Amino acid sequence: MRGELLKQRIPALVLIGVYALLANARTASANPFAPGDPVDVPMLLPVLAGVLFGPLNGLLVGFFGTMLSATTPSGDLFDVLSILPHAIMGWLAGWLAGRVPTPIPMLAIYAGLFLNSVAYWLAGELRWREATQTQYLLARAGG
Repeated sequence: MRGELLKQRIPALVLIGVYALLANARTASANPFAPGDPVDVPMLLPVLAGVLFGPLNGLLVGFFGTMLSATTPSGDLFDVLSILPHAIMGWLAGWLAGRVPTPIPMLAIYAGLFLNSVAYWLAGELRWREATQTQYLLARAGG
């Protein structure tokens, strides 16, 4: 029983490590929609974990991957504020997988982007005026 549980969580453990590594390299990928705003490639990992390995693994990768990323030298307040949104996003992708056609669960990343924006706004790090500007919205849509 215990060995089976560990076996089910190995993909999550690997993806948590990959998340932290990618988060530290994120400045290497420029966002074509918003110059100076990097594409958040690690956000895809909780979604992939949820779709491929189930909602709990998506939640674990989102929560612990983002938490680990927040504690690294490249981590910042936005990483801390993104912990819960990324966990919810990973869980949602896993929950949707198997209930709806295959590509739709991948759209859970937009739920994560929306929840990130709400978290930033609630923490006072994003003003409503900024959040409704076209450049901000295009940056969020571009990842």
